[in-house]
Amino acid sequence: MGSILGNAVKAQDPQVFESVEKLRRLGREWRNEGREPAFEEMVTAVKSYDANKLFNISRAFSNFLALANSAENHHRIRRLREHLNSSQSEYGLWPKADSCAGSIKNLLKDGVNPDSIMRALSSQKVEIVLTAHPTEVNRRTMLRKHRRVKEILEQQDRHDLSLYERKQLQQQLEAEILSIWESDNLRRDLRASLSVRPCSDELRKAANDAREPYREVLKQLEARLLATQVWAEKLLKAPSQATANELNPKRRGDNDHQLILSRDDLMEPMQMIYRSLKANGLEAIADGRVLDTIRRIAVFGTTLMPLDIRQESTRHTEALDAITKYLGQGSYSQWDETTRRNWLQHELASKRPLLPRGVDYEGLGFSSTVIDTLKTFDLIAAVHDESLSAYVISQCQQASDVLAVLLLQQESGVQRPLRVVPLFETLDDLQRAADTVDALFSMSLYRGRIHNKQEIMVGYSDSAKDAGRLAASWQQYQSQIAMMDVAEKYQVELTFFHGKGGTVGRGGNPALFQAILAHPPNTIHGRFRVTEQGEMITQNFGQIPVAERTMDLFTAGVLAERFIPRPSVKPEWEDMMTRLSTISCDVYRHVVREEPRFVPYFRTATPEMELSGLNVGSRPAKRNPKGGVDSLRAIPWNFAWTQTRLNLPTWLGVGDAFSHELQTNPDLLKEMVTEWPWFRTLVDLLEMILVKSDIKIAENYDVQLLKVTTPYMTGSDVLIAQNLLNRDKAVTPAILTNGVYDEATAKGCSEFQTVIGTKSTGTLDSVTAQKLLDLHTDDNFKDSGFTAASMGYLYKLHIPVHSNRSVETYGTLFDANGAVMHEFRVRTHGKRGDGTSAAWPDFGDGDVGLTQFASSGNTVTGLIEVDLNSPEPDPSLYGPYPVNRFVLGLDGNAKFLMPNIRDGLLLHTGDWSTSTQPWDTSMDMPNSSGCIHAHPEDVKKIYEILTTKLGVKVNDNTFSGKNYPYKCQGIAVVELVDN
Repeated sequence: MGSILGNAVKAQDPQVFESVEKLRRLGREWRNEGREPAFEEMVTAVKSYDANKLFNISRAFSNFLALANSAENHHRIRRLREHLNSSQSEYGLWPKADSCAGSIKNLLKDGVNPDSIMRALSSQKVEIVLTAHPTEVNRRTMLRKHRRVKEILEQQDRHDLSLYERKQLQQQLEAEILSIWESDNLRRDLRASLSVRPCSDELRKAANDAREPYREVLKQLEARLLATQVWAEKLLKAPSQATANELNPKRRGDNDHQLILSRDDLMEPMQMIYRSLKANGLEAIADGRVLDTIRRIAVFGTTLMPLDIRQESTRHTEALDAITKYLGQGSYSQWDETTRRNWLQHELASKRPLLPRGVDYEGLGFSSTVIDTLKTFDLIAAVHDESLSAYVISQCQQASDVLAVLLLQQESGVQRPLRVVPLFETLDDLQRAADTVDALFSMSLYRGRIHNKQEIMVGYSDSAKDAGRLAASWQQYQSQIAMMDVAEKYQVELTFFHGKGGTVGRGGNPALFQAILAHPPNTIHGRFRVTEQGEMITQNFGQIPVAERTMDLFTAGVLAERFIPRPSVKPEWEDMMTRLSTISCDVYRHVVREEPRFVPYFRTATPEMELSGLNVGSRPAKRNPKGGVDSLRAIPWNFAWTQTRLNLPTWLGVGDAFSHELQTNPDLLKEMVTEWPWFRTLVDLLEMILVKSDIKIAENYDVQLLKVTTPYMTGSDVLIAQNLLNRDKAVTPAILTNGVYDEATAKGCSEFQTVIGTKSTGTLDSVTAQKLLDLHTDDNFKDSGFTAASMGYLYKLHIPVHSNRSVETYGTLFDANGAVMHEFRVRTHGKRGDGTSAAWPDFGDGDVGLTQFASSGNTVTGLIEVDLNSPEPDPSLYGPYPVNRFVLGLDGNAKFLMPNIRDGLLLHTGDWSTSTQPWDTSMDMPNSSGCIHAHPEDVKKIYEILTTKLGVKVNDNTFSGKNYPYKCQGIAVVELVDN
């Protein structure tokens, strides 16, 4: 297949083909032969290619690797069949230790009672949750083409093919690969196998004594399916016009056919057919496609799979806060945890709704996010029971977060409430999890609502991003055991939902069977729920034999876990793990959170910004748009490090921890690896990641992408540093503020270092830079990642800015607790003065846009001052609106550091192209060359929220360009989101 692809590339562009072959040859020399200069030759060659050639070379390698994966999967299936054939098993069970057949055989050998195995298999439940994270980067059309390639490879394995047939298949393979480079549905007819006539009285009556009774029953079923399809298509075409009755209608569709809305609607007629066939001696037909169909209905129902709902706890807090304020009961968000729990329990026990049924949320003055949250619960109440499964609460931190979702379901009239699943995902959340669960289970009202059954989701990706892989793994282990102990105390049946990704950094483990056995003892009990994400869905379920093997692994693992004894964790093991976790977490967090160079390095040396812009992972790429690693979702975080082959989040801090303990307790570490399966699995995973990491490739990313003139500040940061040094009396003479770290700047830095008592190197290291910020700025100048609440502000405004272009996007207004108060459309302008991507703009023409305030993602912040009382100076130009603008005052150090920049950023209505006509929401947003433009009603809404809900004092401003009030009312973040 590689040769076929090579011919396709060569036919289109011989130079690209020659470059690909050259890079492959050099790669083999470097990898296989150990010729180190070959690596530098590859780098030199790649640097000489233009963008178009690089694009086609990348396509060639990408397609080659995809075809290699197809070949490997095909070989994997071939080997599975060989194993199956060699076992001579008539039941289709693989004879492997990690299969159902192998597990059952080993359990019987160990003396486990056969009846116990059968009961365990019959009662265990494995749920595989396909997540909404679209980490599968391949398009569906490309996946279909690769599926076709796999089908051709399978046909080529047949031994009875003629020479002509082999030639035809080869031509088809070449055509598919060519199609892949340039850019078959099998229908089973059940009715054909049911043309028989002998049937039961029950079925004959249902078929109205038809000549072919089975076909008649199926014909009726098909008519109902068609009516259901027509009904569903009507809703899809006009969902906003659908009434609650149409969403969950009475059981009649078009032509008076009953709609199929539940699993039973399909199951009952199929089971009737099955019973009739069995009763009339037609077992072969009954146990064939009829039984297969019944099994599919049992698994998939009418919805293929139910959906989970997932939302952050802050959204529920915001919704209840709006309700309590409307009712005059105070601010829910300001209540302490005890007050919240008492109020929630009281309202859950009450039959009185908080709001009238069918109330107009907009008429109550609720924000758009509150309305969205409440309408989600209204939708849950409207759709059919089998369509939804669980309600997962992200960032769940306390018992009231769970009670809040129960109450909001009750408030919307949900007849069969979804089970509420708290998600504990950060290290702190996991540490508090057992106490949170205890608080919940201690409430008899709550236990009654859940019927003593609870599901809890454990987040692997975010906890690893928060604390590092080693510390997160140990906390996940401890938390699950602690929560299970709480559940046993209250006699609650607890199921853990494991939120894992495909990569090790996101909790994944390619050794699935061993991974299940490595879970903490007595935490599965035959109940296992786990996520499969993105690319792993195709890998594990993209082909029938592979999917069967995947299901076999899950079934065998959960079965074996119930019976296989595991050693008790010794106290000295626990002490060791606590020390390892503490050391690794401290090292990890020091680098990721405290080292000021880390975030600029991360964003420069990895494709994080590019990945955040792709449609992979959760949307948006950051939970809180203010930026920083803390708010970044786990998928772009892990994918960025994987791309550079550094895999830093998985191993950072681990080496320090193990080195420390190997010096003091080497024998204990060896004992843990030998005797403790969980620890051994963890070490194996870490070793695998270290083997896959490649420092040479990661180093090349640094060499090519990092243009560092000092260890800490570059570009606009140097300009900031120069202004700050000029503020210090010890620095003489004044440094030229040119953005270049020249000799004069180094001399000034050295003088400053002498004053603060550090080594006088003239190099602007992190300690020196931080001291400059501490001594000579009022607000640290940069967005440090703190929430508005922690800095004493009443609110925070976030505006994303795309560099080098004017785009329409969304701004967000947050309150002091980080809750979203208002989202609004804005148009920003990110054009640099010289029209290039230079580190600092040319101030000459005045058209510098907003990226003047950004450098490698670090954004200037300024205190917001509002002017929404006065009209525009010329309403004929800017629209006849009395409420139309506010100023983000960048007075203080920002004004000092940037003397050539206007005193404030302006958010206003803008120059509407048809401003002489009454404003209409269909009008295009006016373009921007430096300001921030928003719709008039949004500017007015922001004004109302600031003054009535957040208590912000509004100051008049004459636009004199001087001395804007400098008050701690809020903080503005202008974030550069792409280049």
